[in-house]
Formats: sequence, structure tokens, C-alpha cells
Amino acid sequence: MTGVSKIVKEWYLRKKEDHEPLSKGSFYASSVAKCPRQVLLEKLNPKMEISDRLLGIFLIGDALHEVVQEAVGGEIEKEVVIKRGGITIRGRADIVTKDEVIELKTISDISKVRLRPKHNHYMQLQVYLGGLKRKKGRLVYISKQNFEIVEHEIKFSKEAFEEAINYFKVIKDFEDKGKLPPRFETNWCWYCPFRKDCFK
Repeated sequence: MTGVSKIVKEWYLRKKEDHEPLSKGSFYASSVAKCPRQVLLEKLNPKMEISDRLLGIFLIGDALHEVVQEAVGGEIEKEVVIKRGGITIRGRADIVTKDEVIELKTISDISKVRLRPKHNHYMQLQVYLGGLKRKKGRLVYISKQNFEIVEHEIKFSKEAFEEAINYFKVIKDFEDKGKLPPRFETNWCWYCPFRKDCFK
């Protein structure tokens, strides 16, 4: 690791540590609809080292977010906290205007989201819409390759919001019992930092 890359990595990790640690029954909104086992393992291992590959992905994503946030304006990184049935969901909506909640996502292959957004991103926006009591939002995908932008208008769905709440309640039940929830076996398993232990 070169001098500059080491400085950047240490800076990013210090920035990440500024986030309030999750207590029992608390979850990040960005975890919704992901593999429940990964969600709980990440929570139980908050100090797990980030690979240089993932660090690069996070840094590029943050940089592109800041460009769009500055251009669009509105309230940036608005905190969202939802408390229901013994669980707490925390998150930060990327942009909140007087009309809508805008969630930004960077992506390598933007062709995959031209027709519809990814389900977990859709659910995350539903959490923000429910928490902020807004009727509509927008999922904005930004290509890491050429800055192409694809947008999807999303209306608030009470059913999807309740589904998100129940998703976290199930994970909390496993957390309370000291057990791991079942995993979602997908292609993403190959990139999961817990893959080795998960498939023992």
C-alpha cells in the first residue's frame, strides 16, 4: 500500500467510526432485504477490516454522491430513525426536498437497472418514505463508468414499509436467541466477507 492510499484508507475508516454503533435491536436501513445472516454478522463484527477493493468501491460511491447532492440541493443526509415493536431502524436519506426523498446509488453496469430498480434499494427508499412520512421518492442510479443516470419514481407503499419492519423483527428474534438467521444463497455470496465461516 502506497503512502497516499494508506492515508486515504485511514481517513475513510476514521470517518466511518464517527457513526453511532448499533445496539441490540438496532439496524441500518440500508441492510433491508439483504441476506439476514450477513446483516447480523456485520453487526456482530463492526471492526471487521475492509478490503482495499471494497474501500475503493465505497470511496467512488461517496464521491459521486457528493457531486449529485451539491447539484440537486435540498436537505442532505437527513437522519431517519424508526422505532417499532422493539426494533430501531437508522438511516440517512441522501437528499430530501420539499416534494420527495431522493436515494442515490452508484453502479458498475447501469443496464441492469434500466427497467426496474434493485429490490433492496426499493425497500430502503420505502423505509425512508415511511419514516419521513413522504408519499413519493426517486431512486437515482449513477454509472461509475460514464456518469450516466437512470431514475425511477417510487410511490410510498404501506405494504412494503411493513414488510421492511417485519424483516428486521425476524433478524432481532434470532439476535435475541443468540442464533444466526438463514442465509440467502445468491451470486453475492462469493463477495461476502463472511462466506468462509458461513459455509462451514
